[in-house]
Amino acid sequence: MTHNKTNSSGAYTNLKALLALRFEARGFSFHPRQLMRNPLHGRYAARLRGRGLNFEELRQYQMGDDIRNIDWKVTNRMRKPFVRSYTEEKERASLLLVDQRTSMFFGSQRQMKSVTAAECAALIAWRMISEGDRVGGIVFGDEGLQEYKPHHLQSTLVAFLRGIEKTNQALSLSSPPATTPCQMAHALQEAGRLTTHDQLIVLITDLSGWSAQSYKTATGLAQHNDLVVLHVVDPLEAQLPTQGQMPVSDGVLQMELDASKPKLRTEFARSFETRTKAISQDLAKHGVAVVPISTAQEVAPQLRQAFGHRKMKR
Repeated sequence: MTHNKTNSSGAYTNLKALLALRFEARGFSFHPRQLMRNPLHGRYAARLRGRGLNFEELRQYQMGDDIRNIDWKVTNRMRKPFVRSYTEEKERASLLLVDQRTSMFFGSQRQMKSVTAAECAALIAWRMISEGDRVGGIVFGDEGLQEYKPHHLQSTLVAFLRGIEKTNQALSLSSPPATTPCQMAHALQEAGRLTTHDQLIVLITDLSGWSAQSYKTATGLAQHNDLVVLHVVDPLEAQLPTQGQMPVSDGVLQMELDASKPKLRTEFARSFETRTKAISQDLAKHGVAVVPISTAQEVAPQLRQAFGHRKMKR
């Protein structure tokens, strides 16, 4: 794996690479109303609320109107069916929470988790801007975070991408251990301060350090907003290779594991699966989708598979 900081397909990303992803930001959407026109829409889109609705008018029922919009009080009074007409808000605010902590500075194949997270954020941001929405974000590392309030201007988006670049390129294997282990919970709390209701919040993280406080804050946000978790995973975290001795570290301590032992590999895989499944199931109770994103594959196709249009088979 390369460690050239001008190369986005390795250890680090850069502004040029994130800007170029604008041309890959297609074939997926976080607007369920648009996706529902296709019966084979993305796997997770049906859980999204979409933009808020504004009451437009009360009018007499016409053939083709949604019967769920019938105003029964007025219908009974007027002796004719009346429906309430709504229009979708012209824009929606989206907030992207991008994890750039030291735990993300890991990758065994194509690129680091931190680069994958950065690319996810850039692709989604470009897509939301193209759909007329306001986009902002929170970039959080081990020691702090940067906030970017949602806006429809591309200059705000570029500033957000610069913030990702800066935090990403500051990552290093020699970085000292975090002094604020609850940084993700803090980022979620700040997201609550920046949002109101009916907004889209996307948390892009490896879920390292997920805590009871993280869960409490996340589910609180999900009560009035669409919350999606993009779980960035490296294949080596889910399954050990069959090779012999290999070093592992938590950023502070390092030890050797004998990966040639089948029992160890099985327990390792089971531990990862159990933890991930528990978090996903807990969040699913509150309508939050946890979507896996692999570092071993290009990001854009994965987003299209999860949230994209699929052509119907003939």
